[in-house]
Amino acid sequence: MLRKWLARKRGQIYRYHTGMRKVYVDPIELWYRLFDDATFDLRGALVDVFSSETPKDIQNEQYFASTDFIVRQMGIASINPASGKGLSREQAMETFLEFVDWVSEIKKKRDAYRDMSPSLESPNELRQKKKQESNFTCDELKSCDPPSCPKACNTHLAEKTETTSTQPSKTNK
Repeated sequence: MLRKWLARKRGQIYRYHTGMRKVYVDPIELWYRLFDDATFDLRGALVDVFSSETPKDIQNEQYFASTDFIVRQMGIASINPASGKGLSREQAMETFLEFVDWVSEIKKKRDAYRDMSPSLESPNELRQKKKQESNFTCDELKSCDPPSCPKACNTHLAEKTETTSTQPSKTNK
């Protein structure tokens, strides 16, 4: 029980409602059931459904075929007229689209995590690189005005060291 809860928290198990009960599935298995089926091209059908260039009769035909396929592959119960339990075609499509959105969010998180991987450069190399990037002059900035300069450019740093070395030091008598 605890193991299933932890797996769900980590995003390894997907949960959805079939119209009759909640179902927990392996998202990879469900993805392959939906998109790698040899009998039906769900991607192509959805392109036709959501394309404004597709004629309405083909959109409707593909919509019904897609929702039938989604209902079958996801185990969604169609509405039972006697009990009212189950999901409509629109609700089945919404359930499917929620699953696709969930998968894309997981992919984004994993891609962001991969981008945050540690650098192979040593801390000393990183410091040296940062120091080289910060070596600039006012001429390179082309916006430096000595009164408004943050006094961090090489020109002003050089001036600062010259003025401090040429000023006579005050000694206490």
